Amino acid sequence: MKTETKKIDTPPYVAFSTFINFIKGLEESGVPSRIDKSLLRNMSGANQSALISALKWFDLIDDVGMHGKRLEDFVGAGDDRAAMLRAMLPNAYAFMANGVINLERATGAQLEEQFRAYGVTGSTIVKAMAFFIAACKEAGIGLSNHIKLPKVQRAARKKSRVAGVDTPPLDDADGDDGDDSAAGIMRFEIPIPIDRKVKISIPSDFDEADWRSEEHT
Repeated sequence: MKTETKKIDTPPYVAFSTFINFIKGLEESGVPSRIDKSLLRNMSGANQSALISALKWFDLIDDVGMHGKRLEDFVGAGDDRAAMLRAMLPNAYAFMANGVINLERATGAQLEEQFRAYGVTGSTIVKAMAFFIAACKEAGIGLSNHIKLPKVQRAARKKSRVAGVDTPPLDDADGDDGDDSAAGIMRFEIPIPIDRKVKISIPSDFDEADWRSEEHT
């Protein structure tokens, strides 16, 4: 169970595939002495931070990226990795350890309540629940058929400061609005003063931290 002194108190919200592929990559390349962002140059700044937070959440690394036997065992587990993950999950998610809900009979709303108790909101709660659901499936942990991801409310229309016209809201990142978002792409239009629109495509996991990433490089 999580302790009150643990600094990482937000459940993992990186894509589970990103997390597990990183572990498999270390199996092929070897585990370095420290896990830091220099290993993640092919990821966006937001995904780098989210992945490192996930590793801390499972106590695979400490606050400065140093690790011990737990990470090395998980990387080297091979075919036994699912069994090790099955043991790691109840230690990472308090609601699994204390039995507050029965995951094999729970509704999506019941699971969402447990994530909200961590202070997770907005699109992050969808990402955190998606990670958890995928991790449980990978570990062979049974989940209720009633557990579904919550919907993310669309952003409200905002006035364009430049053109003084309504700007369409961004498509949400959950893949509900067509093939583009299902494929991991978000599209939106920006009106400009000469009665034209500029179309922009960005990865669907692109969030506020990505816009600010240059400030931290």
